[in-house]
Order: sequence, then structure tokens, then C-alpha cells
Amino acid sequence: ASGITRMRVTMRTGSSPGSCDDGFNGEVEDYTIDFGSSKSGLINLVNAVTEKSIQVYPNPTSDILFVRFNDWDGKKLVRLMDLTGRTILEKEVIGNKLEIDARAFPKGIYLLDVNDGIIRKNQKISKH
Repeated sequence: ASGITRMRVTMRTGSSPGSCDDGFNGEVEDYTIDFGSSKSGLINLVNAVTEKSIQVYPNPTSDILFVRFNDWDGKKLVRLMDLTGRTILEKEVIGNKLEIDARAFPKGIYLLDVNDGIIRKNQKISKH
């Protein structure tokens, strides 16, 4: 192999994700791999650690849920789903903060999914 390519690594809690899984409880990381530009013949990982993260508070919540996007640039698609996989809220976000009014949502467990087209992060949310 030679040149530069992307490697995607996915992890799913309790099992392996399928090739087209969406909205699963786990994590997706992308890495850039450079084959052959090193004279030693070793593979170099470029940008191997992503710093993107999400903070969600208060969790559990009873009214307003605050979401902070750390080290995310550009547009992100944010989806809040119930345990059946039904989308409760879907919103494109450009900034680094989002407020979600959860007062009308039924009590229960939800999954917050954030995706910028490259990185996807998930966070479990509890509504009391």
C-alpha cells in the first residue's frame, strides 16, 4: 500500500456495529493513514487522536438540557431519539452550544446523536 487514506474505526457497546448501523450506542473515529512517506517503511498515523467531545447537562434532566460541543467546527446534525429509535428532535447546529427544552418529552431514556459527516458521538440522556 502507498499514499494517504482514511481508516474508520467503530465500536458498539456489547457487539460489533453493522456496516450501515445508525444511531447505535458506541463511537466512530476517523484516522488519516500515510503509507510510505516514511523512509523507515513504518505506517504513520496522522491526527490519530480526535479531541471532539460533547458535554450534556444536567443529566438526568427535567426541563432544559444544555449541550456543549468541544472542538467541533462547522455544521453538525443533532438528533434526539427515544429507545425505539424514533427521532424526537432533529436540528442542524453551527455554533458550539445547544439548548433543548425537554419539558414536553415523556420521562425515559433517550439517545443524543451528534454527527458532522466525519465524527459521530452519542450520549445517553435520562428525563425525569
